Amino acid sequence: MKGFYTAKEAQKKLGINPDQFQYLVRKGTIKRVILPGRKYGVYPESDVNQLVAAINATIEQYSKRESTFECASEADLPEIYVLIRRTHRRAPSLEHLEEWMRHNPEIFYALRNKGILVGYACILPINQTWLKRAILNRKHYVTLSLIDIPLSAIRTSQKLTTASDFLIDFEVIKGNRKETAHYAQRLLLEIGHTLKRFEARGANIKALYALPLFWVEDFCRKIGFAWVVPSTKKGGVTALDQFDPRVYRLDVANATRHIVRHFREETENHEARIEKIQAGNSTEQQRDQ
Repeated sequence: MKGFYTAKEAQKKLGINPDQFQYLVRKGTIKRVILPGRKYGVYPESDVNQLVAAINATIEQYSKRESTFECASEADLPEIYVLIRRTHRRAPSLEHLEEWMRHNPEIFYALRNKGILVGYACILPINQTWLKRAILNRKHYVTLSLIDIPLSAIRTSQKLTTASDFLIDFEVIKGNRKETAHYAQRLLLEIGHTLKRFEARGANIKALYALPLFWVEDFCRKIGFAWVVPSTKKGGVTALDQFDPRVYRLDVANATRHIVRHFREETENHEARIEKIQAGNSTEQQRDQ
């Protein structure tokens, strides 16, 4: 059935038994839908597929421990700048990025594999008033880009408690398909964890925004972002007909909160299992001695 899985199909997709599946349904992680004229429930493909992606991302994170995700230092910026230049037609200068980092050292993050930069993330606590004005009152027929964001629109680390809107930008190097997918999933996982840490420090995150960058667009749509365009009309023609100023927005109470929560739960469960195994191994070693 298009758009839905049967219970058996969903269980097979997730690799779990019926009891585990029903627990996820009762918990609300997967929604049960009864279609008109039907007795048995079916399950949205989007719910199941998001859960599969979340599990795979967590598994891959721990299966490839040679990769690290850390808050970037000024020494990382030249490499990050090269990645930004590859995807942004109008990229900010290296000096621009350095100025941002001095303003807020928690903006840029580096993903490295065996010491080599394979991806980066930019998490900007953005001024909501400026962002709405930038989206709805574009003066030029160009897509909003990082270079358009003034320093005054970026909140400092000290003002995280007043931040509710975050603009996300990220990129990975293009390798083989499997590696690229792994790095993208790892970035998503770590961005989610970083946002949760911001929330723990007092940020009240209500919305996430993403810039319309090639492969990121399809990714944004899949996890629930909706694109925002100006409603202004000129000569009876909507702005969308004249240029493409898309910025993607996601209400954190919907898809992202679900994804981040699940990533966090899976990570914590995995860490608990690792600690249990290590404790068991330590006990066995003591007995052998």
